[in-house]
Amino acid sequence: MQNVGLNPTRTAIIEVLQNFGAQIEILNQKEICNEIVGDLRVTGGETFAPKLTSNKIGRELVANLIDEIPILAVFGTQLENGLEIRGAEELRVKESDRIAAIVENLGRMNADVEEFPDGFRVKKSKLKAAKVDSFGDHRIAMAFSIAALLATGETEIVGAEYAGVSFPEFFDTLKNVAR
Repeated sequence: MQNVGLNPTRTAIIEVLQNFGAQIEILNQKEICNEIVGDLRVTGGETFAPKLTSNKIGRELVANLIDEIPILAVFGTQLENGLEIRGAEELRVKESDRIAAIVENLGRMNADVEEFPDGFRVKKSKLKAAKVDSFGDHRIAMAFSIAALLATGETEIVGAEYAGVSFPEFFDTLKNVAR
């Protein structure tokens, strides 16, 4: 992926994924219009080699991951020890109550998930198709579009069009990536 924004306040997701063993390289860093950008090379493999001793993300990281937590929840369903997010009360007052939306939708998709006032815990789960709801939230719509790719069967996302709020080309891009 080329010319990805690498503003230091937005790259925590890359570091977290790398700590979970994802192979992500940042190449060709440069400045465009006073913003740091670079190319990302993501290479896959059958197994992750996690650098973390715990699959818990706490308050100290949440501020820099607040918009990425819905997709991290989906990612957590694929991790051997799942994922726990705590200190994320702010998610309750975004475009939707993202904690409730994540927990409800993952539950509908057969995930083993538990809700807390400040976050959630999701265990490794085999996702199944379901009718899920975006709750009018672009990040929930996008995260559960990815969850649908991991699920067996065909998932319906009520309000999928909300993905266009922040990423109008999301579904076209997803089609190209998911080939």
